Amino acid sequence: HLDRMGWEVMQAEDGEIVVTGAPLRRLVGIHVPKTDVSVRQFAGTVGSKGFAVGVAFVAATPQEAASMKKGDILVVPQTTPDYVVVMKKAAAIVTDEGGITCHAAVVSRELGVPCVVGTKVATRVLKTGDKIEVDANTGVIRKL
Repeated sequence: HLDRMGWEVMQAEDGEIVVTGAPLRRLVGIHVPKTDVSVRQFAGTVGSKGFAVGVAFVAATPQEAASMKKGDILVVPQTTPDYVVVMKKAAAIVTDEGGITCHAAVVSRELGVPCVVGTKVATRVLKTGDKIEVDANTGVIRKL
């Protein structure tokens, strides 16, 4: 679990280890894939069909997502029940992780919100404020 605040907790044979500073930066360099920010289009699995065009709101936690405006497109690593309030405001939902039975897919179908899950790169390719198109009929996300 890599936290954006600059620490990670790893499971070791004899307990948990908290890693910070230079060792954490080395681990990130090894374990976090680099992504070309010039990527204009990528795809994932359709979680809930639909189509939306709007402004991306990229968040790492439900607390970060709380300030998202109604009609923005929620872009997160994955969702949990803590995200449901903000998911109701989203024009679409895009996640790095998950499949057709993940939380984001199930809740988005219940809400009737277009959703693409399992993109692997959404939170690294997109930034808050990017205008994007989410084609949740084909699973393709495009920067506009």
